Amino acid sequence: MAYLTRRGFFIGLLAFGGLTARSHMSAAWADDGAPVLGSAPPLQTLSYPQTMELARAAFRRGEYAQALMELGQLELRISEDGGMSEDGGQTDDKSRNKTLSELLALSAEIMSGQIMLGLTDNENKSAVKARDTALRAVSLAPECPEANIQYALAMGFVARSSGAITAWRKKLPQQSLKAIEQAQAFAPNDVRVIGLRGAWHLEIIRRAGRRRAASMFDASLDEGIKSYNQALSLAPNDILITGNYGFTLLAINQDRYKSMVTQLFLKVQKAAPQSAIERAILERINAVLNVIDAPNKVEATLKEFMTR
Repeated sequence: MAYLTRRGFFIGLLAFGGLTARSHMSAAWADDGAPVLGSAPPLQTLSYPQTMELARAAFRRGEYAQALMELGQLELRISEDGGMSEDGGQTDDKSRNKTLSELLALSAEIMSGQIMLGLTDNENKSAVKARDTALRAVSLAPECPEANIQYALAMGFVARSSGAITAWRKKLPQQSLKAIEQAQAFAPNDVRVIGLRGAWHLEIIRRAGRRRAASMFDASLDEGIKSYNQALSLAPNDILITGNYGFTLLAINQDRYKSMVTQLFLKVQKAAPQSAIERAILERINAVLNVIDAPNKVEATLKEFMTR
């Protein structure tokens, strides 16, 4: 399904050049403590919070392979050391599981980001890997909101990238909805989860048609719009949620939703992107706005970054 997340995701939009993985990452630390590329201690000498922030910073810049490499090395360190606290000391199993869950949830998020941006050779294979990584995070810390959110997101990509017969036979849409409901139980007010619920309804309608979506999956156009509007009432300038909402509505029915989507896109146009993914989505929002009065061009533009 075409999902957007708060910190960085959604819809295959724009391909960014990835960095080649290196044996270790060197970085410099800015005045505010944020990591930047440059010279600094090798990765193995950094604390857990420093390494996580290094990976998050690479993710925000669009350096997905680099971020995953850093997280992979950190997971290996934790496994070899038997766990470590924030200051590098040893931890008990519960703390270690929480640490690994956080790490794996971020890894799954980055993998889903690569899928959204069309950076994978095989979307379904990559989606399964992201789902399995997120499931590991959930198994280590079942009540962790972030792990459950990333599992719901990745499960949606598995459903989206599977063929219609496979999705129906394995009940993937139902599994996807169950994952969203589970995430909502731990993070009921998280706009990402609310947006995911809206995306679930509208994506099924987009692919199956309104009548079949209702009879086979109990998907509802009204519920999808209600959930998206609720998410935007909490985060009115969210580029990711606005983009995904508008793109899907246009794909469902351009004539009916053109005016509504135009207003949504104009409202978010001046928002400041906080990541490479947000910048890509904002570029696509502007691309659609530029051709909004030409239905054929809108359809062609949507096909560039919406699959199936």
